[in-house]
Amino acid sequence: MRYSTDNGSTWKLAAWGRNTSVITIKGASGDKSYIVGVRAVNLVGESDWTNSNTVAPLTLTASNVTATGATLTIGGHSGVWWYKSATTGKTTCTSVGNTSSVSVTGLTAGTSYVFSAYSNSTCTSGNLLATASSFTTPVTVSTLDGAWSQRTQVGNCQFTHQQGAQAFTTGSNTGGYTLSSIGIRFSLKVGSRTNLVVTLHAASGSNPDTTTTLATLSGNSSPSAGVYTYTCSGSGCNLSASTTYFVLLKAPSSPGSSYYQVDLTTAAETKQPSDNGWSIANNARESLYGTWYSVSLGAYKIKVTAVPD
Repeated sequence: MRYSTDNGSTWKLAAWGRNTSVITIKGASGDKSYIVGVRAVNLVGESDWTNSNTVAPLTLTASNVTATGATLTIGGHSGVWWYKSATTGKTTCTSVGNTSSVSVTGLTAGTSYVFSAYSNSTCTSGNLLATASSFTTPVTVSTLDGAWSQRTQVGNCQFTHQQGAQAFTTGSNTGGYTLSSIGIRFSLKVGSRTNLVVTLHAASGSNPDTTTTLATLSGNSSPSAGVYTYTCSGSGCNLSASTTYFVLLKAPSSPGSSYYQVDLTTAAETKQPSDNGWSIANNARESLYGTWYSVSLGAYKIKVTAVPD
């Protein structure tokens, strides 16, 4: 039997002249693709090599990545396996059992990880099954939930003729960040309005720079009560380090008395711990007929999620 790991450019013998139905390729790695061929040998001579069969490599994928966890899934493997990270944290060889997926917890926000799967508890290169693509856990800063003493709604802001904005400041990562999403907690919607627009803006002093829209976020344009997530895509989602931005909420037209309400949180509640130096301003800003002012009742309840670049 012969095999190739470079798509048939070169070949190596795994066995010769053996009367057996099972041949092991010593040192084979689960993360490589192998092309295998066999030929018969007897007293008359040798047959031609058979048409080659390709043995696909095992796969390891990471999904459901959050600031503190991820799901690892191995493909093409049955039986128990182990995993560990080759980069930082989670470097202990950990048993998974006879299942294809495992939830990994205790990761650090804003950190890059490369996980590998292994066939035994030594977790060395000789028993490597597969390696997942690297991923970076996002950073989040939130007034929706987290470590603070109160979660009581203290007020609402109605979006009719005015527009509202909430400032947040990025962390110190040298390469900046890519904004993934912004979650916003609404308390209700009154009337038939279906035209809420959520946009991202740079700061102009203490107010958003409404002359330029960095990005228009995608999401529900008719939110009622609950937390709604608005996602960001495109180059406008690239954020500089240690820089203040605004998420702006507006409803361009005003159908009668229809409006949205977004929950507020007190200034004390916004002073919760944040990831990697991110923060949310204590007070939202609103513009009524073009004049901006501070919302004395507090900040919008939002959650900003981004990935370090």
